Amino acid sequence: MDRFLEVADRKVSLLDDYGDEKWDALPKEIQTCLLKFAQNENDGCTTENAIKEALKNGYDWMVPEKYQWLKTHLESEFREYHEKRSRSASEPEFEELSGTEFETYLARLLKQDGFEIPILPAWRPDNAMNVDNPENFAAYIKRLEAATNIAISNFNDYLFALENRHDYFASMGCTVSDHGLEEIYVEEFTGVEVETVFNKVRAGKELSEMERRKFKSAMLVHFAEWDWEKEWVQQFHLGALRNNNSRMMQRLGADTGWDSIGDFSQGRALAKFLEGM
Repeated sequence: MDRFLEVADRKVSLLDDYGDEKWDALPKEIQTCLLKFAQNENDGCTTENAIKEALKNGYDWMVPEKYQWLKTHLESEFREYHEKRSRSASEPEFEELSGTEFETYLARLLKQDGFEIPILPAWRPDNAMNVDNPENFAAYIKRLEAATNIAISNFNDYLFALENRHDYFASMGCTVSDHGLEEIYVEEFTGVEVETVFNKVRAGKELSEMERRKFKSAMLVHFAEWDWEKEWVQQFHLGALRNNNSRMMQRLGADTGWDSIGDFSQGRALAKFLEGM
């Protein structure tokens, strides 16, 4: 139930071009949730297939009785949940807000008040694919959990939380993702391999060079798919040689102005990546 409420709230809260919430997304999420429950029935998929057929043809009355009740219950629970979240978002206790929560509130306020000069975000997920340092990656996951209120225990949770942020940026008017990479990563990978790499780095273990490259390759594909679904522009800043000044890196941290242009080979890998889309 909690996952349904989170997913439905994320999708309904996305604003359309007129600034209205997308309530037409709710029926689809309810249907998805009903099917998830039906998959747990030990009846050889009879219930699941019956629901699929009924929903496909628009025959809601053919849905089994207990699922009719569940359908009504899910909608009622969601409307109450969404109303509470909307109310709390519009009446914040500023002393209790984190920096991220305050920025979120301020962005919504500017949008609602019709601020004339458009100030739009770009989605920059470089840290989400950077598994070179397990300690830094663990810290990033903690920040992601705090920003999304989603517990991350496996790779699917990780993707769910990242897509949550992708949806949030879209709700703030974002239409572009920006990637600052040394090079495009296009290693062949399987889902099992990527999950194994995630579990390994999540446990604080160092990865091999090929494991890092496979993970980064997989994340670039996921990012591209999400961008395509929202019709975003995807731009790549390739050849960035990061953190060249170790002294300033120690004093100020990463991405504080000490990068330069590298001399990495780009053409063949970029062509392969685009071909794969």
